[in-house]
Amino acid sequence: MMKYLISIFCILFIIPSVVFCQEVFFFYDFNNEVVGKPPSDPWKPTGAGKVEIANVPNANNKSVKITDSGSGAGMSLFLDKPITGKTVSLEFKFMREKGWTVACEIFYVMNKKCPDDWSGICIKDSDNGKISYHDGGGWIDTVAMTDDVWHDVKLIFYLDKDKYDFH
Repeated sequence: MMKYLISIFCILFIIPSVVFCQEVFFFYDFNNEVVGKPPSDPWKPTGAGKVEIANVPNANNKSVKITDSGSGAGMSLFLDKPITGKTVSLEFKFMREKGWTVACEIFYVMNKKCPDDWSGICIKDSDNGKISYHDGGGWIDTVAMTDDVWHDVKLIFYLDKDKYDFH
């Protein structure tokens, strides 16, 4: 059984092209959630695997622990309306527990509110020990992962150009 810890500090910024100020329109840190329970709204845990709040790294900075039994455990967050024509960043931390055995898809960013539409961005930890993303044609390896270490992940979406950067 694969165990994964994921802490999603989803901070989405609108970055105006003329001014360098940032407007945060969504932030969630799980610190007010109950340990051992699934995250509350607006998060939606999948029916597969186990998704629960954990005191990792500690009780003052909680995260979501996802235990994937091989059938795609995870959770979803849907915005009430699409964001268009802006530059937006999505940032989160991810930690893979020691003892992982196969790839795990860490994060999907979908383009519309439809569970059957799998187009979008997918990030995973690969069998080769690297964080990878899918560019629409294949998997692209990025940085090597270290077990039991938090990794910062940042995606910048250029919604007016239908492109993104992975950091």
